[in-house]
Amino acid sequence: MTQKIFGVLVAAALVCAATPARAANKEHQQMMADLRMLQEQSQLLQNMLGTLAEAIKAVNTRLDQQGETTRKAFADQKLVIDNLTNDVRVIREKLDDNNVRIGSLSQEVDSLRQSLQQALQAPRPSPTTEPDASADRPRRRSASRRRSSSTRRRATTTRASTSSRSAASATSSRASRNPSRPTTRR
Repeated sequence: MTQKIFGVLVAAALVCAATPARAANKEHQQMMADLRMLQEQSQLLQNMLGTLAEAIKAVNTRLDQQGETTRKAFADQKLVIDNLTNDVRVIREKLDDNNVRIGSLSQEVDSLRQSLQQALQAPRPSPTTEPDASADRPRRRSASRRRSSSTRRRATTTRASTSSRSAASATSSRASRNPSRPTTRR
């Protein structure tokens, strides 16, 4: 009986000892399941981080391309603006030259107008009535007077055009000495 009791005690001890082992085994299995879930979640996070890194690289590439495109567009606009500035400068110079020419032409027209008025205001000889034989003589005189008055007009016109040309050349020489400053007529 002592052996029976001893056998029962050993069996009871084994049963008691097996219960904590089963509890430890369940706990261990629960921890292993939690560990697997954490590993899966960390793998998903790693995959998401990789995808996010690729997306950031793609966005950076697009930003670089857009920056390059914008830089080229600004450079092209600068070239267009520079070309337009040069064209405006050339047009301004041509306008200044045309203004000088128009000024000289207006001076020549004024001098021609004055010489014409002087020629019209000059006293004309009154035609004399002479006999038929001498009638040719006054006509010749008036023709010679006409020639001399036209010669005077040409001389006056030549002097006026010479003076206006010298004024225009002086203005253009001033413009050539200082091309950045436009010449204006007052």
